[in-house]
Amino acid sequence: MRRLECSVWTNGGRGEVLGGTKVRQANFDRQRRTVTLVLDGVEVGANIAKPSFWTATCGELIQKEIGVWVRLWGLRPGERVWLLVVEPGVKFELLGS
Repeated sequence: MRRLECSVWTNGGRGEVLGGTKVRQANFDRQRRTVTLVLDGVEVGANIAKPSFWTATCGELIQKEIGVWVRLWGLRPGERVWLLVVEPGVKFELLGS
């Protein structure tokens, strides 16, 4: 399985995984509305249908549960994490570094 290098960010209760536009273009399908993230064995849907996800400068998966996961792992903004491609374009597992 492929691993995609990303970083984390949190803004209050919201959590974000920043993969950047190259990760987004190569691994996400604009026709899909959501992708599944696996966070410590728990599956969570993340919205990728919002227009901001597809702008020239965005490539962020934003979900409240990501913020919880980031705090549980004691991660700080900018730290590296991995998205393990479980099912291309559909399902990804978030792994600490």
